[in-house]
Amino acid sequence: MNTLNDVYVGQTLCQSAIDTSAAFSCGTLDDTVGEDFFPVVSMDGCPGDSGGTWYSIISSTRRRAVGYHQGQGPGEPVGSCHAAGYHSNFTFASDAKTYFTQNSAATFTIVTR
Repeated sequence: MNTLNDVYVGQTLCQSAIDTSAAFSCGTLDDTVGEDFFPVVSMDGCPGDSGGTWYSIISSTRRRAVGYHQGQGPGEPVGSCHAAGYHSNFTFASDAKTYFTQNSAATFTIVTR
């Protein structure tokens, strides 16, 4: 399961979301708790990307899910999409699991392979 110990400021994180044609889908973790209390990555997501995963690259064949795309960073221009120099926010997978475990009848499982 992902915790703050698994990610660090400066780490490269990539997004897997609705816009699979994007040439620019990775950025660096700028802050683990940004302005809106979400982790901040230096890569701008697109409309419809919410809920897509953010992951770290472990090797050429392995990825580790870190969290779920939440939206653009505060003050980002509306309509930018996978643009360099802008930011995205996400929710750590472990935080989502805790929230749903406490507030929902649904089962939420994080699988590590």
